[in-house]
Amino acid sequence: MTPTVKLSAENLGHRFGSQRLFKTVTFQVLEGTSLIVRGKNGSGKSTLLRLAGDLLHPTEGSIHLEPLDQYTKINRHRWMGYLAPALNLYGELSGRENLKLALDARGLAESDELLFWMEGVGFTQKDWNKSFKSYSSGMKQRIKFLASCLHHPRLLLLDEPFSNLDRQGKNWVRSILPAVQEKSIILIASNEEEDFDLSPDHINLDEFK
Repeated sequence: MTPTVKLSAENLGHRFGSQRLFKTVTFQVLEGTSLIVRGKNGSGKSTLLRLAGDLLHPTEGSIHLEPLDQYTKINRHRWMGYLAPALNLYGELSGRENLKLALDARGLAESDELLFWMEGVGFTQKDWNKSFKSYSSGMKQRIKFLASCLHHPRLLLLDEPFSNLDRQGKNWVRSILPAVQEKSIILIASNEEEDFDLSPDHINLDEFK
């Protein structure tokens, strides 16, 4: 039986130089569940997600995935998915080519589930063949979201996942999240109230100054 994955933080804190973002943050998130990370702009939501993905080392406390021997920086691309506003895909490649590259990097082929998700994007065949850099911000967000979760990561980090999406796009993302969450831990950084119903479990970083 595959061990249950758990993300644990204990007395977690981080600062950049003399600027402290947060301190003494403690939580546990189990496989199959999600956590909303709330807080004002500049409270450290994006930083906490980067700490969770081992993309940044904490200055105080600890945060790690269990079982500890299952995840390394070498295989991180297989077990983690990451979506962030500053993260981009290859501009010269088409949307479909970017997704194929993400699959190839993990030794995967297009699944029926992924094809179903792709149908819901709302792209025409011409759209799929356009370069990523030519897409609107909303189109880019859709492709970036698919690239983050197409491999059913054990840890999915979503930083403002609904940015630049219209109502149809937001509903499409919401329709996919339950299927991904079945075998994943999902952290969602957002300060939009309409996103807070995505999980009953919240952390408000404004309370950890």
